[in-house]
Amino acid sequence: AGNLQATPYMNLILAQQRPTKYQPADSLGKRRPRPSGFSGMECKHCSSPSRVASPGRYFPLTPTVLANNNNPGGCVYIHLMKCGRCPQDIKSSLQELAERHAKDGELLERGWRRKLFIALWDRLHKGSPWTNVLLQPQDDEKRPRQEDGSDDVGEAALALSSLSGFAGYVGTKRKAPSDK
Repeated sequence: AGNLQATPYMNLILAQQRPTKYQPADSLGKRRPRPSGFSGMECKHCSSPSRVASPGRYFPLTPTVLANNNNPGGCVYIHLMKCGRCPQDIKSSLQELAERHAKDGELLERGWRRKLFIALWDRLHKGSPWTNVLLQPQDDEKRPRQEDGSDDVGEAALALSSLSGFAGYVGTKRKAPSDK
């Protein structure tokens, strides 16, 4: 699938979600109807088989909408900040990483975001095989720790790789003009 890139913010926010399928109960409330079985994403903290129509489920119609949902201030970010089951350390890290997301993105190759979300879309909707390639973090700053002392980077990498088929290092920086 090539060498896809993401900012630390994008790594962390995507690691808080998992793939899901639209069910008829999802049409309750404000959510627009989709065909039964339509692929989407859900919050891994508050999802369960008994909470099908939970607010942490998203079924975007295009890769652009999928990308916009995951922007700082987008509906996934807002959900996670309000989610009673999302750990506070994840919320704090997301908030800090969201503030520097734009600057971190400038260090990545041009078009990184578009490539990432097209790859995610393809994995969700085109039945491409899922892989378990472990990714390297861009930096070690502000990584949330689990109760057992482990960090969430491995989980974020696994989530990204399973969604997008990553085959390389996520945080590869764009070369400055003087480096050519």
